[in-house]
This record gives sequence, structure tokens and C-alpha cells, in this order.
Amino acid sequence: MADFTALVTYYTQEQGGRKTPIGAEYNPVLRFENVEGNIAADQDFTGRTDVFPGESIETEFTLLRKEDLENSLYLGQNFELTESRVPIATGVVLEIQNIKLKKKS
Repeated sequence: MADFTALVTYYTQEQGGRKTPIGAEYNPVLRFENVEGNIAADQDFTGRTDVFPGESIETEFTLLRKEDLENSLYLGQNFELTESRVPIATGVVLEIQNIKLKKKS
């Protein structure tokens, strides 16, 4: 089961993004403001296997280490997806399925 769902927008090559499509098996590194370190996650595109640079897609993320984001996420939170420390996409949290990740008010 996914930990959270986000709308992800991949940068075009001209914006510094990838040249090739991103496959659902691709494991990006996530970077959140106010969260130290890089977050590793598996991703699953809703109803698709590939996404092209410049496209936006609803994506389900399953964290490899859930404790990395425990008590840290909130709806509408922005984050970056990176590849070798280079930003390739932005995301915004739409739904948090894993309640342990929700930031306490």
C-alpha cells in the first residue's frame, strides 16, 4: 500500500529535466523542505507505465524507510524529485495514506 499520493510534474529537458521517459520502476530521491536528508521511495503511476518530460501525473509513493518522514507530511506540501542531486520534477502532496506520516498540528 502506498504511503502518500502526489501530483508530480516532470521538468522538460529545457528546464533541466530528463531527456527520456520516466518508468514506473524508477526510484527517485525526494527532497522536502524542513526534512533533513534524501528520501528514497518507490513510485507507481496511476494507470500508466511511463511519463514523458513535461507531463504531470498523479503518483503513489511507497517510502523505503517510513521513519524518514514520520510526523512530517501535510496536504499541499511541496517537494522535489532529484536525480544525482539535480531536480527533475516537483510534487505536491494530495493524500496521505500512512497516518504515521501526517504532521501533527
